[in-house]
Amino acid sequence: MVRLKLRSTYVLLSGRDLIQKRNLILYKKYVFLFFLMLFSSVSFATVYYVSSSGDDSKSGTSPSEAWRSLNKVNSFTPKPGDQVLFSRGDHWVGTLTVNGSGTAGSPVVYGAYGTGEDPKIYASEEITGWTKHSGNIYKATFGKEIKQIFIDGNRAKLARYPNSGYLSVTSVLGSTKFSSSGLNSGINYTGAAWVGRSTAFTIYSKTVTASSSQTLTINSAPYGSLGAGEGFFLADKLEFLDSPGEWYYDAASGTVYLWTPSGDSPGNHTIRGAILDNGINISSKNYVKVENLAILHSSTDAIYINNGDYITIHNNNIVAPDEHGIHIPSGGSSATTITNNKIYNANTNGIRLYSNSSVISDNLVQGTGLLDNINKTATAGDNFGSGMYLRGNDIKTTYNRIINSGYNGINWKGQNCLISYNYINGACQVLDDGAGIYTYNGSNYSAPGSKGSEVLHNIILNVHGNSEGFTHSYNTGYGIYMDNNTHHIQIKNNLVSGASSGICLHDAGAIEVSNNTVMDALLAVRISGVKAVNTIQNNLFYLTNRTGNFVWWKNSHQHMIFKMESSVSCDYNTYIDHYESAPFSHGGGDRTFDQWKSLTKKDTHSTFDNSPLAKGETEELFYNDTKQAKTITLEKTIYKDLDGKQVSGSITLQPFTSKILIKTTSENTNTNQSPVIQG
Repeated sequence: MVRLKLRSTYVLLSGRDLIQKRNLILYKKYVFLFFLMLFSSVSFATVYYVSSSGDDSKSGTSPSEAWRSLNKVNSFTPKPGDQVLFSRGDHWVGTLTVNGSGTAGSPVVYGAYGTGEDPKIYASEEITGWTKHSGNIYKATFGKEIKQIFIDGNRAKLARYPNSGYLSVTSVLGSTKFSSSGLNSGINYTGAAWVGRSTAFTIYSKTVTASSSQTLTINSAPYGSLGAGEGFFLADKLEFLDSPGEWYYDAASGTVYLWTPSGDSPGNHTIRGAILDNGINISSKNYVKVENLAILHSSTDAIYINNGDYITIHNNNIVAPDEHGIHIPSGGSSATTITNNKIYNANTNGIRLYSNSSVISDNLVQGTGLLDNINKTATAGDNFGSGMYLRGNDIKTTYNRIINSGYNGINWKGQNCLISYNYINGACQVLDDGAGIYTYNGSNYSAPGSKGSEVLHNIILNVHGNSEGFTHSYNTGYGIYMDNNTHHIQIKNNLVSGASSGICLHDAGAIEVSNNTVMDALLAVRISGVKAVNTIQNNLFYLTNRTGNFVWWKNSHQHMIFKMESSVSCDYNTYIDHYESAPFSHGGGDRTFDQWKSLTKKDTHSTFDNSPLAKGETEELFYNDTKQAKTITLEKTIYKDLDGKQVSGSITLQPFTSKILIKTTSENTNTNQSPVIQG
């Protein structure tokens, strides 16, 4: 027995009672320690404030104690849960370098506080002290290398020749040597940047190393080799500065030259020169969140993430990086989340990512890799100008808006990826042989590539391709493109409208194409080579009277399918063409639907509507590219649906669905009525 004294009272405890008492004491001790640790971890998480009116000698732990500089922030190592918040309405010049990692549930956060515009982080610096050079050209001394110039926030054009479009290679004299009759033989082009198209789907930059009259030598052979008739332009010589809005920087003298758009002094404007590679740098850090910041004018990448897991980039505004908006190179990153960002006028890619198990959602990527924006850095690789270039397994890419891309809208490669509910408008505006949504598996069909991926409920518009500057006379822009040896992918419930070809399966296998709508394509479906049975069923293919140049025909009518491969299952489709009776191509000629079925043994249960439209009738496409149901008012016009039933009043479309209606010449006199379908 053990005798204990509790509150001046003696209690006798047995051995079992003593053990239970000790266990209770230990339990209470552990509970206390747990809550102490929890409280400690929470209490140690601190919010730090940064303001342009702050003071780096202060604590930073309140708005009145705010730090001032990026140098102070970059010298600080945050702990899990810490937040570093920048004052809205303020701006900084420099690179924000992330120095600490968070943990699951307690990320390190870089964000904003206060009211007004999001805080700006410039990779550019203001240039002042302008004097007249000659004519409308002004100059200023600036001793830092400049990659880009911005006039009142707008990117200026690096001086180039010609000012728009391309010159052409006249003759090839070697792998790096050529002549061009368009060159001015009186100019020494040595040192200029050469930017040229050497394949349909690439544009590369090189340096001119020798110049003699109309003959140039570049420092290395471009991908695909030089070829007669291929286009190029030259940039980055003072002799080329001959138009409003152009600039040139002479590194030897540290002098920048500028012709403003209105021809007046740059002193009347805010002129900024891009001097820093990155706006934000995250290297070998995990569990970091960057949100509500504006990152502007980077010489290379706005946000660079290397070897980091669980990084979140949310609700940032990225403007005019010379290469990538958000760049995650290969080498170990995973579980990246990129949401609600706006990325404008990146040159190489809006988002370039190597990261498994990532989420890319609700971003706007606009104006990527457009010809007028290119300075002198068209980076190596065949995806310059793609809005998104994604590599990794289990990536979810949803609800993004990708508008006006020089090359692909989305280029992905990885197993079990989801590409769904994206709105893509205007891909392949500079290059050819690309698509709104594209994947490629190289030369080995047995490699997994993008196996198990799904392309669902996307809206893809206006992918015509651009052959300007290359040697063929036709455009090849595809809505959805499954390229070499791609296999085991589902393509369902997508809309493609306005393309050279709607859906392309090239040397692909086990692709399921179902319940899609393809409208206004020069060729609705292109199949060239089959590695395993592909299925094309329950789709709507609707041709219009728009003509154009495609690879097999010039200035001709639109076609449904060109040359059906034997190992393709094609049935239960709806084909509509009100303009041509023989839009199917097989065996070297145009075919009627009956001939097509007889020759191919396909489409047994499919239908073909070839009835002509009445005089004055036109087809119209309606679609909903939002997350909510959308009601579209038809005003006074009476429409017909594809079954011939009249539609008036309004129609309601669910998210990412579409409807084709025939606009008639009749009017609805009762515009207040609910939508009516008259059968």
